[in-house]
Amino acid sequence: MPPLSVRPALSPRPARRAVAPLAAVTAALFSVGVAVTLGGAPAAASSSAVHVVASVSGAAGGVTAMTLSTSGGVAFVVDGSDAVGLIDTATNAMTGATSSPPAWLGVPTDLATAPDDTGAYVVTDDGWVSLVHGDGSVDAVSALLGTGFGALAAVANGPSIVVVPSAVSPSAIYRVNVGAGTISPIPLGTATPSTLGRVAVGAGNGNDNPLLLAGTAGAVGVLYLFDGPFAPTGPTTAITLPASSGAYDVALSPDGAQAAVTSPIDGLVFLVDVDPTSPGFGSVSATVSAVPATRVAYSPDGSALYVVGANTVTVVDPVTGTAETSFAIDETSAAAIAVSPSGARVWVADAHVPGGIAMLADPAVTAPAANATVGAMFSAMLTASGFDLPVTYAATPALPAVLTLDPATGSVSGTPSLEGPATAYTITASSSDGAAATTTWTIAVGAAPAAAAPAPANGESDSHRLADSGGAVNGPVLGVGVMLLAGGGVLLTRRRLVRHTRRDGGA
Repeated sequence: MPPLSVRPALSPRPARRAVAPLAAVTAALFSVGVAVTLGGAPAAASSSAVHVVASVSGAAGGVTAMTLSTSGGVAFVVDGSDAVGLIDTATNAMTGATSSPPAWLGVPTDLATAPDDTGAYVVTDDGWVSLVHGDGSVDAVSALLGTGFGALAAVANGPSIVVVPSAVSPSAIYRVNVGAGTISPIPLGTATPSTLGRVAVGAGNGNDNPLLLAGTAGAVGVLYLFDGPFAPTGPTTAITLPASSGAYDVALSPDGAQAAVTSPIDGLVFLVDVDPTSPGFGSVSATVSAVPATRVAYSPDGSALYVVGANTVTVVDPVTGTAETSFAIDETSAAAIAVSPSGARVWVADAHVPGGIAMLADPAVTAPAANATVGAMFSAMLTASGFDLPVTYAATPALPAVLTLDPATGSVSGTPSLEGPATAYTITASSSDGAAATTTWTIAVGAAPAAAAPAPANGESDSHRLADSGGAVNGPVLGVGVMLLAGGGVLLTRRRLVRHTRRDGGA
């Protein structure tokens, strides 16, 4: 989810590429919000993985596909109805669904993010391709009536969409020119798949984007690679997935060097080297077990691969193929996954009726070690991480009246006037989507430092002032040094007497 960002620390790795979905399965997803709890002062960031922090309800049926707008502000879901559900990701609330215009024939089967935050492309089981906007309006793009579509992917930097037929033993997949509204076949050539799964398209200029297609041929999973959406003669490479019974979902790492391909029947995910410049091109670098391995998605920075199982989400290090962590989710038939552009949030949806959607994240809040002092200005800053949206800070119980917490920035400041014992406060950081984290912050108010004695005037010591005054010395003998000073005072007095006598004698 992240970014789910949003996720456990993973081994550093070069960047990698994108994602793809899967079709129906069955079981219900309803999730209870949970918050990370941290302890201590100073509080440390959570070391846990992404976990369920919020849930979305309101889907009409089992959710089998989900995607986000480019900005991540709207989620689009396919739930078995003849409409596409809309979710405001700032609140995780289902805000409505598309109407079903005359051009919308058939039931939506899959979605793909449209460029420039314009919405999402959707295909139906009756061959229609449409563009759904965030406000629920729908624009028909094109149609190949009578050819049910089961999956699609948008081509970056190009006006094209690649769609996959749901028919048995297909002879081609199709390229849709969005601007012209035309549909053209991309032949499978000599490839003879019995069924096709999902498709992924990598980065490119719109003509040379690598195209990856998961399928099954001869009861074995196969990954087909095309030079681009305009490949005239079919796939250039067919990579057989060893010990597999088929292939369905495929995701491409952000850097385009690795593909993750699922075999749900076998409960396996194959990590395949698809970098044409690599000596290992076409080989399987690792196999990950995650029954039934229905969906996969890379984090936007390529540092994590999310694998959706029956009721678990496993976070895999794509470099080593090692499962870094795995955690339970409440659904037994998760069938869709989407990752926010930042990687801080991951949504997982259930194909069972009624379908539910859980948002996963790893939010955390930290507070610095700090003690206040009476009469001294106190200042500290609370810090939140793992959130996608603006954060609100709160303290329980309320901080002393002399300390002010800015709920928007996490700044705490003030000048205490009274001492106080160490007091523990629960600091909460939360956002409107339901993500929240807490930590315990302990603050004590100490006494002001004792005032220092005033320094003597002109830098003289008290004993010097006493001696020069000629005053009496009371109390016990103070020692030789003091006696000498006192003697000096006597001599000074005698000089004064002599001078006075001379003035009298001269009268």
